[in-house]
Amino acid sequence: MRSYIADFNIKSAAEVDKFDLASAQAGVSNGRNERFLNVLETGSGISSKGKKSDLTDIILNQNIDYAALYEKTMQTVRDAEDAVERAMQMATSRYAYSQAALDEAIGRAAELSDGTLVARSEKDGLVYTLDGALVDQDEAAQIEWTGRERSLEYIQSAQDRADTDLGILTKIRQDEARLGEIREEMDSEPEPDRVKGLEEEAETIQERNEQQILKFDNNDPAATTETASIGFGAAVPVFSQ
Repeated sequence: MRSYIADFNIKSAAEVDKFDLASAQAGVSNGRNERFLNVLETGSGISSKGKKSDLTDIILNQNIDYAALYEKTMQTVRDAEDAVERAMQMATSRYAYSQAALDEAIGRAAELSDGTLVARSEKDGLVYTLDGALVDQDEAAQIEWTGRERSLEYIQSAQDRADTDLGILTKIRQDEARLGEIREEMDSEPEPDRVKGLEEEAETIQERNEQQILKFDNNDPAATTETASIGFGAAVPVFSQ
């Protein structure tokens, strides 16, 4: 009679994998199934945002190397999503802050008789519309100045700041959308080379947003006291990019 060992040795590689996987799922190490234990130890292969509940199907239907690559890539995607979420929260607050500063500056602009908003330039003392068009000086002479008006340079600086912060926020939103597309593509279990490419892309997104977070941390607009003089003794917060 053939021994158990002999019977086991003639089993196909697929049968051995299934045997080892069953042991790993039971939490038992048989000295050969560490590769399954390493993949399964994280529990779910894909978070609740994905369609799969675990990696069992992938492990059984494809080789263990692919399963490990798949899980590694999905972990990178999750890490990138965390970075994007944190960057999104900070960028949203930052944009709200700069937009409020812009609204305040525009609210203190002077007006012509027809309601056109204007401001005086600190460079030449002339009056311009907020988009930079020179106002006829006879018309400008009719303006009743209160002393509360912001200078043209102040308003333009506040506009540039708000535009810049909106651009940052828009880029983060694009990264969020792209990660969603990567998740959808991963659901189809693409070829290994494609999985590696998606992992690299997710890593790039993660790194970009972590760098943005560091920039935010180093210069929080809600806490900064650094200001720059812009026109007629006014000051506007200075934020780094």
